[in-house]
Amino acid sequence: MKAMDIVVVMTGGNPYGITEVMASYMIKKAYRIGEYGYANSIALLILLFTAILTSVFGWLTSKQEEVRY
Repeated sequence: MKAMDIVVVMTGGNPYGITEVMASYMIKKAYRIGEYGYANSIALLILLFTAILTSVFGWLTSKQEEVRY
């Protein structure tokens, strides 16, 4: 989720968008092309994926903490 800065600095998403991640694609859609609604929907998807992954990881680690030796 946090690879956008590396992709933008190293390749800019080129050649032909092969190295793009969701965040760099969102930035391109919003600021280069001007499709703000589409970029907003990508941002919401990133938020949703992050929330789901965080919830699953938190649930798995809370189950491990309940074990007593």
